[in-house]
Amino acid sequence: MHHQPTTRLINRQRIRTVKYNDLNRKFFLFDKNPVDQEVMVEYCASIPCDLGDYKMDRCSIAKVVLMDSPWYPEYNRAFLWNASKICEKYGLILMVTPQEGTRPNIKKEWQEILNFSRQIGLGYLGLSPEKIVYDAPYFERNALKASGILNFPRDWRQANLSVFEKREERSTRQPKIMTTEWHNDSNSGIRIQKAMDDNKFHDPRLISIVPKDILPSVSRRDPRRKQARVWTHGNRIFDCKGSNVLHKILCARNFGESPEIHIEVEIGRKINKKEKILISQAKAQIDDLIRIERDEQWIL
Repeated sequence: MHHQPTTRLINRQRIRTVKYNDLNRKFFLFDKNPVDQEVMVEYCASIPCDLGDYKMDRCSIAKVVLMDSPWYPEYNRAFLWNASKICEKYGLILMVTPQEGTRPNIKKEWQEILNFSRQIGLGYLGLSPEKIVYDAPYFERNALKASGILNFPRDWRQANLSVFEKREERSTRQPKIMTTEWHNDSNSGIRIQKAMDDNKFHDPRLISIVPKDILPSVSRRDPRRKQARVWTHGNRIFDCKGSNVLHKILCARNFGESPEIHIEVEIGRKINKKEKILISQAKAQIDDLIRIERDEQWIL
């Protein structure tokens, strides 16, 4: 019997489970984060992409699509639009959705998603009786501890599983997400905001924004997020006047090379003595930060 591929638009760690199953199906993961080669098997493939700005060209290839988008309306629309394109007619789309009370206006947001789903040719079948349980990620565990919540179960967060059926093909405009551009470094777990003036030297040292540097919240409504130019996997945030220079320092560190050479190529001139000191201090901050977070993850 020929089995249709099952497509999963989900967090990359979830794909590890398919390595040990005995289903005669193909699995595809669409994710902007790189996937470890150890989870790749002959019936499981990864397509690197950002579904917030990705035009799906693999249409109608899956009977079932499982998607777990960030819990914000613009991401839900972008993921759902892509899911509708890749799903066969009368196929199912399983969408992980936040439960009531997750944040203000969640009911209104959900009604807007239902309206959007109809516009792209989907029919809503209702909620699955099963709940989705999350293993709290490292950044959230750090945020909870920073806010004073020390005793919490790792699987405290739950979500709904909403089920849609693709009923017809609709020619609709792809929803776009307007986001700030960031450099993502998967080796260090550090994100650095892209600067407008990439050819100028500015102080690359990290500047503290919050006490102990860990943002005690994972809410997008937190106003302190707007100050962040550097963000770590452990939910530490910093400002930085020279984020472009800091990015070159991080790149050089990954390759075991001199950051001065990378920066001189970027700014088109020799760096001076004062700038060398600032580079050295910023590099020491980055080294300490990476060491602290690697040690923390062993404990947490």
